[in-house]
Amino acid sequence: MTRCKNVQDELLLYLDETLPGELIEHLNGCPQCKKYYDDLLKSRELLINLPTQPPPPGLEEKIIRRLDDVKNETLWQRFIAWFGTPRRIKPAWGLLAVVLILLASLGVSQMIWPGGAYRQDKSADLFYAAAPRQLAADFSNLSLGSAEAYEESAFGGEDIGTSAIDRKIIFTGYLEAEVTSPEEAQDWILDYVQRMGGFIAETRRFVSSTEQVQIRMVLRIPTTGFDNALAELSKLGKIIDKSVQGQDITEQYYDLETRLQTKIKQEERYLEILETAYTVEDVLKVERELDRIRTDIESMEGTMRYYKDRTDFATITVSLREPAKISVGGFTIRNIFKEIGEAFLRNVQRLLVFIGSLAPWLVLLAVVIVIAVLVRRKKH
Repeated sequence: MTRCKNVQDELLLYLDETLPGELIEHLNGCPQCKKYYDDLLKSRELLINLPTQPPPPGLEEKIIRRLDDVKNETLWQRFIAWFGTPRRIKPAWGLLAVVLILLASLGVSQMIWPGGAYRQDKSADLFYAAAPRQLAADFSNLSLGSAEAYEESAFGGEDIGTSAIDRKIIFTGYLEAEVTSPEEAQDWILDYVQRMGGFIAETRRFVSSTEQVQIRMVLRIPTTGFDNALAELSKLGKIIDKSVQGQDITEQYYDLETRLQTKIKQEERYLEILETAYTVEDVLKVERELDRIRTDIESMEGTMRYYKDRTDFATITVSLREPAKISVGGFTIRNIFKEIGEAFLRNVQRLLVFIGSLAPWLVLLAVVIVIAVLVRRKKH
């Protein structure tokens, strides 16, 4: 079919000339193209035999007069002629008025929203296709509702940075103490933490290489009692090491809280949109956006729970150990044999390394000795 189309296009070029051999061969084998070519020849013949019609009287004078008028036309007359006759100018003026109104609207929007057109959520097109006009206006306002806009509405237009807010600080402390009995100290700490309204996050008991019992505990104490807890724990025994740290996360906390509330508002609006969606495609698009927003909300809520836990409860790591045991002469039989065995293994390791480093030279020396012995025997 494509071949016939190409041949028919080429036949138009050879109406006044002799057909080439390829086209003649194709016409002989294709009745459809043959009929098409015969019809072209008949049409050509009819056009040639059409009688000649003389021009209307006075046409030449009218053309010359019109050309003279065009030369003498003003710019305004040419403009009117381009738009049409005067009675047809009204639609053009209406179009011009619409353009002016659009330009004025853009100017007003630039003054209301500096920096250009307002930022629009990527699903705004979906909304305008799926929801009524009133909800569309609400959704556009939601797109404009950034964290700052919600912050203003949530806090009554008051600047968070200047208002009296509850600062969010993560307190952590470390305390290492030498006590007479780590087990008794552990029992006292368990009772104290329960009375403070806290809990034990981790406990580990082990014996060091010097046969000292050590207990490591991670305490979670309400932040309000952090200082008192450190003071009471410091009375357990001899303090070896003590440190306190505070991390201020006020800005991150309230920023995340604001963004979370904004996401929740967005989710509510999308649920309203879902109720007014008309087609299956619109419903699927809205559900995809809801899944994305719900994922963001769950992630933010998890971070908020972490922040709240860390700011409501301070973390104190306590390391308790008993005093070093002193044996007769500073050594025990067990430690003596242990050190002897370790020293023997170290010496064996060093000897093996030394022999290994000499092995290539020993092999070379053995080869030289064997050659020397063979040469000497040959001479004798």
